[in-house]
Amino acid sequence: MLTVKNLSKQFNKHLVINGVSFTLKKGACTALIGPNGAGKTTILRMLTGLIKASEGSITYTNNTGDFRHLIGYLPQYPKFDDWMTGEEFLTYCCKLYGLSSEETQRRTKGLLEQVGLSNAKQKRISTYSGGMKQRLGIAQAIVHQPSVLFLDEPVSSLDPIGRRDVLTLMEQLKEKMTILFSTHILNDADEISDSVIVLKSGKVVEDGTMEKLQKKYTTSKIILQFEQNHSDLVSQIEQLSNVTSIETIGQYLHVYITDLHTARTEILDFTLKSNLQLNEFRIGRVSMEELFVKAVN
Repeated sequence: MLTVKNLSKQFNKHLVINGVSFTLKKGACTALIGPNGAGKTTILRMLTGLIKASEGSITYTNNTGDFRHLIGYLPQYPKFDDWMTGEEFLTYCCKLYGLSSEETQRRTKGLLEQVGLSNAKQKRISTYSGGMKQRLGIAQAIVHQPSVLFLDEPVSSLDPIGRRDVLTLMEQLKEKMTILFSTHILNDADEISDSVIVLKSGKVVEDGTMEKLQKKYTTSKIILQFEQNHSDLVSQIEQLSNVTSIETIGQYLHVYITDLHTARTEILDFTLKSNLQLNEFRIGRVSMEELFVKAVN
Protein backbone atom coordinates (compact mmCIF):
# COMPACT_ATOMS: atom_id res chain seq x y z
CA MET A 1 0.00 0.00 0.00
CA LEU A 2 2.80 2.41 0.93
CA THR A 3 6.55 2.06 0.61
CA VAL A 4 9.01 4.46 2.23
CA LYS A 5 12.69 4.25 1.27
CA ASN A 6 15.62 6.09 2.86
CA LEU A 7 13.46 9.00 3.95
CA SER A 8 15.40 11.90 5.48
CA LYS A 9 14.51 15.41 6.58
CA GLN A 10 16.84 18.24 7.51
CA PHE A 11 15.89 21.51 9.21
CA ASN A 12 18.56 24.22 9.27
CA LYS A 13 21.34 21.65 8.77
CA HIS A 14 19.92 19.55 11.61
CA LEU A 15 19.04 16.00 10.48
CA VAL A 16 15.80 15.08 12.26
CA ILE A 17 14.86 12.06 10.11
CA ASN A 18 17.73 9.85 9.03
CA GLY A 19 17.24 7.17 6.35
CA VAL A 20 13.87 5.82 7.45
CA SER A 21 12.45 2.89 5.45
CA PHE A 22 9.30 0.82 6.00
CA THR A 23 6.28 -0.62 4.24
CA LEU A 24 2.61 -0.43 5.15
CA LYS A 25 0.57 -3.41 4.02
CA LYS A 26 -2.98 -3.00 2.80
CA GLY A 27 -5.50 -3.34 5.62
CA ALA A 28 -2.91 -3.28 8.42
CA CYS A 29 -2.86 -1.01 11.46
CA THR A 30 0.65 0.13 12.34
CA ALA A 31 1.76 2.10 15.40
CA LEU A 32 4.60 4.59 15.03
CA ILE A 33 6.07 4.78 18.52
CA GLY A 34 9.00 6.63 20.00
CA PRO A 35 9.96 9.14 22.69
CA ASN A 36 9.15 12.82 22.30
CA GLY A 37 11.35 14.33 19.61
CA ALA A 38 11.94 11.03 17.83
CA GLY A 39 10.44 12.39 14.59
CA LYS A 40 6.95 10.83 14.53
CA THR A 41 5.08 13.99 13.53
CA THR A 42 7.71 14.94 10.95
CA ILE A 43 7.34 11.56 9.24
CA LEU A 44 3.54 11.84 9.15
CA ARG A 45 3.76 15.35 7.71
CA MET A 46 6.07 14.09 4.94
CA LEU A 47 3.79 11.15 4.17
CA THR A 48 0.84 13.52 3.78
CA GLY A 49 2.77 15.95 1.58
CA LEU A 50 2.60 18.82 4.08
CA ILE A 51 6.38 19.08 4.09
CA LYS A 52 8.88 17.87 1.53
CA ALA A 53 11.47 15.21 2.30
CA SER A 54 15.13 16.18 1.94
CA GLU A 55 15.94 12.73 0.56
CA GLY A 56 14.23 9.42 -0.11
CA SER A 57 11.00 8.31 -1.72
CA ILE A 58 7.36 7.81 -0.73
CA THR A 59 5.40 5.51 -3.06
CA TYR A 60 1.70 4.76 -2.89
CA THR A 61 0.79 1.54 -4.71
CA ASN A 62 -0.49 1.96 -8.26
CA ASN A 63 -0.27 5.75 -8.05
CA THR A 64 2.03 7.88 -10.17
CA GLY A 65 0.59 11.35 -9.59
CA ASP A 66 -1.21 13.26 -6.87
CA PHE A 67 -1.78 10.88 -3.94
CA ARG A 68 -3.84 13.19 -1.73
CA HIS A 69 -7.14 11.57 -2.66
CA LEU A 70 -5.78 8.30 -1.24
CA ILE A 71 -5.04 9.58 2.24
CA GLY A 72 -6.81 10.99 5.28
CA TYR A 73 -5.02 12.87 8.05
CA LEU A 74 -5.77 13.97 11.60
CA PRO A 75 -3.05 16.17 13.13
CA GLN A 76 -2.20 16.02 16.81
CA TYR A 77 -3.97 19.31 17.51
CA PRO A 78 -6.89 19.61 15.06
CA LYS A 79 -8.53 22.99 14.60
CA PHE A 80 -12.25 23.58 14.18
CA ASP A 81 -14.55 26.54 13.59
CA ASP A 82 -16.22 26.26 16.97
CA TRP A 83 -19.28 28.26 15.89
CA MET A 84 -20.20 25.45 13.49
CA THR A 85 -22.23 22.41 14.49
CA GLY A 86 -20.78 18.97 13.90
CA GLU A 87 -23.17 18.45 10.99
CA GLU A 88 -22.25 21.80 9.41
CA PHE A 89 -18.55 21.03 9.69
CA LEU A 90 -18.81 17.66 7.94
CA THR A 91 -21.09 19.15 5.28
CA TYR A 92 -18.44 21.80 4.66
CA CYS A 93 -15.74 19.08 4.36
CA CYS A 94 -17.84 17.13 1.85
CA LYS A 95 -18.31 20.26 -0.26
CA LEU A 96 -14.55 20.84 -0.28
CA TYR A 97 -14.22 17.43 -1.95
CA GLY A 98 -16.77 18.40 -4.58
CA LEU A 99 -19.47 15.95 -3.52
CA SER A 100 -23.01 16.51 -4.74
CA SER A 101 -25.65 17.78 -2.34
CA GLU A 102 -27.31 14.38 -2.24
CA GLU A 103 -24.02 12.56 -1.59
CA THR A 104 -23.00 15.17 0.99
CA GLN A 105 -26.20 14.65 2.95
CA ARG A 106 -25.88 10.88 2.79
CA ARG A 107 -22.21 10.78 3.75
CA THR A 108 -22.53 13.34 6.56
CA LYS A 109 -25.35 11.36 8.15
CA GLY A 110 -23.40 8.10 7.83
CA LEU A 111 -20.20 9.55 9.29
CA LEU A 112 -21.97 11.10 12.27
CA GLU A 113 -23.48 7.70 13.02
CA GLN A 114 -20.15 5.94 12.52
CA VAL A 115 -18.29 8.17 14.97
CA GLY A 116 -21.13 8.26 17.50
CA LEU A 117 -22.08 11.93 17.13
CA SER A 118 -25.59 11.68 15.70
CA ASN A 119 -27.15 12.94 18.92
CA ALA A 120 -24.77 15.91 18.99
CA LYS A 121 -24.90 16.86 15.33
CA GLN A 122 -26.84 20.09 15.99
CA LYS A 123 -24.61 21.20 18.88
CA ARG A 124 -21.85 23.72 18.35
CA ILE A 125 -18.36 22.24 18.27
CA SER A 126 -17.40 24.64 21.08
CA THR A 127 -19.54 22.49 23.41
CA TYR A 128 -17.87 19.20 22.39
CA SER A 129 -15.59 17.31 24.74
CA GLY A 130 -12.03 16.44 23.73
CA GLY A 131 -13.06 12.91 22.75
CA MET A 132 -15.98 14.19 20.65
CA LYS A 133 -13.67 16.58 18.81
CA GLN A 134 -11.21 13.78 18.08
CA ARG A 135 -14.01 11.61 16.69
CA LEU A 136 -15.23 14.53 14.59
CA GLY A 137 -11.66 15.03 13.39
CA ILE A 138 -11.45 11.38 12.33
CA ALA A 139 -14.77 11.77 10.52
CA GLN A 140 -13.38 14.66 8.45
CA ALA A 141 -10.25 12.61 7.72
CA ILE A 142 -12.31 9.80 6.17
CA VAL A 143 -15.03 11.90 4.52
CA HIS A 144 -13.59 11.08 1.09
CA GLN A 145 -13.17 7.36 1.93
CA PRO A 146 -9.36 7.21 1.77
CA SER A 147 -7.27 4.07 1.43
CA VAL A 148 -4.74 5.16 4.07
CA LEU A 149 -5.48 6.99 7.32
CA PHE A 150 -2.77 8.87 9.25
CA LEU A 151 -3.46 9.80 12.89
CA ASP A 152 -0.99 11.83 14.94
CA GLU A 153 -1.27 11.06 18.68
CA PRO A 154 -5.06 10.53 18.42
CA VAL A 155 -5.65 9.77 22.11
CA SER A 156 -2.74 11.42 23.96
CA SER A 157 -4.77 14.29 25.43
CA LEU A 158 -8.00 12.43 26.17
CA ASP A 159 -9.53 11.20 29.40
CA PRO A 160 -10.12 7.42 29.80
CA ILE A 161 -13.65 7.58 28.36
CA GLY A 162 -12.63 9.67 25.35
CA ARG A 163 -9.60 7.47 24.80
CA ARG A 164 -11.73 4.32 24.80
CA ASP A 165 -14.22 5.85 22.33
CA VAL A 166 -11.45 6.74 19.85
CA LEU A 167 -9.69 3.37 20.18
CA THR A 168 -12.98 1.58 19.54
CA LEU A 169 -13.51 3.69 16.44
CA MET A 170 -10.00 2.90 15.21
CA GLU A 171 -10.69 -0.83 15.71
CA GLN A 172 -13.69 -0.48 13.40
CA LEU A 173 -11.87 1.60 10.80
CA LYS A 174 -8.89 -0.73 10.44
CA GLU A 175 -11.22 -3.28 8.83
CA LYS A 176 -11.79 -0.84 5.95
CA MET A 177 -8.48 0.98 5.46
CA THR A 178 -4.77 0.99 6.22
CA ILE A 179 -3.93 2.97 9.37
CA LEU A 180 -0.68 4.48 10.60
CA PHE A 181 -0.91 6.26 13.95
CA SER A 182 1.74 7.76 16.16
CA THR A 183 1.64 7.30 19.92
CA HIS A 184 3.76 7.12 23.03
CA ILE A 185 1.05 5.20 24.90
CA LEU A 186 2.39 1.70 24.47
CA ASN A 187 -0.68 -0.16 25.69
CA ASP A 188 -2.66 1.44 22.86
CA ALA A 189 -0.12 0.18 20.35
CA ASP A 190 -0.31 -3.28 21.88
CA GLU A 191 -4.12 -3.27 21.86
CA ILE A 192 -5.03 -2.30 18.32
CA SER A 193 -1.94 -2.44 16.08
CA ASP A 194 -0.85 -5.34 13.89
CA SER A 195 2.73 -4.08 13.75
CA VAL A 196 4.93 -1.38 15.24
CA ILE A 197 7.69 0.92 14.00
CA VAL A 198 9.96 2.10 16.81
CA LEU A 199 11.80 5.39 16.29
CA LYS A 200 14.74 6.84 18.13
CA SER A 201 16.43 10.10 17.14
CA GLY A 202 14.96 9.98 13.65
CA LYS A 203 15.94 6.37 12.93
CA VAL A 204 13.96 3.15 12.85
CA VAL A 205 15.31 0.84 15.54
CA GLU A 206 12.58 -1.83 15.29
CA ASP A 207 9.99 -2.71 12.66
CA GLY A 208 7.69 -5.71 12.96
CA THR A 209 4.85 -7.26 14.87
CA MET A 210 4.32 -6.72 18.58
CA GLU A 211 4.93 -10.45 19.06
CA LYS A 212 8.32 -10.09 17.40
CA LEU A 213 9.22 -7.22 19.71
CA GLN A 214 8.10 -9.14 22.79
CA LYS A 215 9.99 -12.25 21.74
CA LYS A 216 13.19 -10.30 21.14
CA TYR A 217 13.22 -8.21 24.31
CA THR A 218 11.13 -10.05 26.87
CA THR A 219 13.04 -11.59 29.74
CA SER A 220 11.67 -13.21 32.86
CA LYS A 221 11.91 -11.42 36.15
CA ILE A 222 11.29 -12.20 39.79
CA ILE A 223 10.07 -9.51 42.16
CA LEU A 224 11.37 -9.70 45.74
CA GLN A 225 10.75 -7.85 48.96
CA PHE A 226 12.91 -8.54 52.03
CA GLU A 227 12.54 -7.52 55.63
CA GLN A 228 16.18 -6.48 55.56
CA ASN A 229 17.63 -3.43 53.78
CA HIS A 230 17.70 -4.60 50.17
CA SER A 231 20.56 -2.26 49.22
CA ASP A 232 22.90 -4.64 51.05
CA LEU A 233 21.56 -7.63 49.08
CA VAL A 234 21.76 -6.40 45.49
CA SER A 235 25.45 -7.17 44.96
CA GLN A 236 25.03 -10.64 46.44
CA ILE A 237 21.99 -11.57 44.33
CA GLU A 238 23.73 -10.25 41.21
CA GLN A 239 26.36 -12.94 41.69
CA LEU A 240 23.80 -15.72 41.10
CA SER A 241 24.41 -17.45 37.77
CA ASN A 242 21.00 -16.80 36.18
CA VAL A 243 20.67 -13.15 37.19
CA THR A 244 21.35 -10.63 34.42
CA SER A 245 20.45 -7.38 36.20
CA ILE A 246 18.56 -5.95 39.16
CA GLU A 247 16.40 -2.85 39.33
CA THR A 248 15.35 -1.32 42.65
CA ILE A 249 11.82 0.11 42.63
CA GLY A 250 10.69 1.35 46.02
CA GLN A 251 10.82 -1.53 48.46
CA TYR A 252 11.07 -4.13 45.72
CA LEU A 253 13.90 -5.74 43.79
CA HIS A 254 13.09 -6.56 40.17
CA VAL A 255 15.53 -9.37 39.36
CA TYR A 256 15.91 -10.05 35.62
CA ILE A 257 16.90 -13.63 34.87
CA THR A 258 17.74 -15.99 32.03
CA ASP A 259 16.05 -19.19 33.22
CA LEU A 260 13.04 -18.93 35.49
CA HIS A 261 13.13 -22.43 36.98
CA THR A 262 16.83 -22.38 37.88
CA ALA A 263 16.81 -18.78 39.09
CA ARG A 264 13.85 -19.42 41.35
CA THR A 265 15.69 -22.27 43.05
CA GLU A 266 18.90 -20.24 43.35
CA ILE A 267 17.17 -17.25 44.91
CA LEU A 268 15.23 -19.32 47.42
CA ASP A 269 18.40 -21.25 48.35
CA PHE A 270 20.26 -17.97 48.82
CA THR A 271 17.44 -16.66 51.04
CA LEU A 272 17.52 -19.74 53.29
CA LYS A 273 21.30 -19.95 53.56
CA SER A 274 21.56 -16.23 54.35
CA ASN A 275 18.78 -16.48 56.94
CA LEU A 276 16.82 -13.66 55.29
CA GLN A 277 13.20 -12.74 55.91
CA LEU A 278 11.48 -12.83 52.51
CA ASN A 279 8.16 -10.95 52.64
CA GLU A 280 7.22 -11.29 49.00
CA PHE A 281 8.27 -13.46 46.07
CA ARG A 282 6.43 -13.34 42.76
CA ILE A 283 7.00 -13.86 39.07
CA GLY A 284 6.71 -10.56 37.21
CA ARG A 285 5.62 -9.76 33.67
CA VAL A 286 7.82 -7.40 31.70
CA SER A 287 5.66 -4.36 30.89
CA MET A 288 5.25 -2.65 27.53
CA GLU A 289 7.18 0.31 28.94
CA GLU A 290 10.13 -1.94 29.76
CA LEU A 291 10.05 -3.45 26.27
CA PHE A 292 10.02 0.03 24.76
CA VAL A 293 12.96 1.23 26.87
CA LYS A 294 14.97 -1.83 25.86
CA ALA A 295 14.16 -1.29 22.18
CA VAL A 296 15.17 2.39 22.07
CA ASN A 297 18.29 1.78 24.16
